[in-house]
Amino acid sequence: MKLCSYNHEEICFEGRRCPVCELKEEITAWEKEGEELKARIECLKDEIIDKEQV
Repeated sequence: MKLCSYNHEEICFEGRRCPVCELKEEITAWEKEGEELKARIECLKDEIIDKEQV
């Protein structure tokens, strides 16, 4: 067993992560997905503007 890399009292077990680490990873994934969605929205806005100008 080793302590996870963050400063909390949960312990990471071999082959598993503690709930705190799992949540932090999930939040990071959601943040990345959010950034990707923002970029997609900007692309769609640009497409709409281009179509309106035609």
